Amino acid sequence: MKVKTDDTAITTPIDLSSLDVVAAAETGAEIEILHPVTGKELGITITIVGADSERYRKNLRSLANSRLNRKARKTASLEEAEEDGLELLAKATLGWKGVVVDGAEIPFSPLEAKKLYKRFPWIKEQVDAAIADRRTFLGD
Repeated sequence: MKVKTDDTAITTPIDLSSLDVVAAAETGAEIEILHPVTGKELGITITIVGADSERYRKNLRSLANSRLNRKARKTASLEEAEEDGLELLAKATLGWKGVVVDGAEIPFSPLEAKKLYKRFPWIKEQVDAAIADRRTFLGD
């Protein structure tokens, strides 16, 4: 089978191990946090695993099971769903550099990550988008 890309035909099959998104997502990637308005780099990097990683999927399954158990007891609230999302992102965060809040550098921990994402939703949005984007982990 020939695959056409950019006016060239590929006749040699690709080694699929070069596209192992699970392994790449598990290794993690460092992303630059951008200013929410200008898009300029802020000197902040956050290291994350991807949505295809076993770590992320395990945490997602755990939260989903917990939500199902809560739902059996009562109706889940939007606030609980938001907290679950923050928890999932915090657990997908491996570390960071350059995070300064209120004049103090914040050392990384999952708890601090959850607080950061809650206080600065624009950072949460960037991290969430990067986790879901396979290009973050595979590159070009």
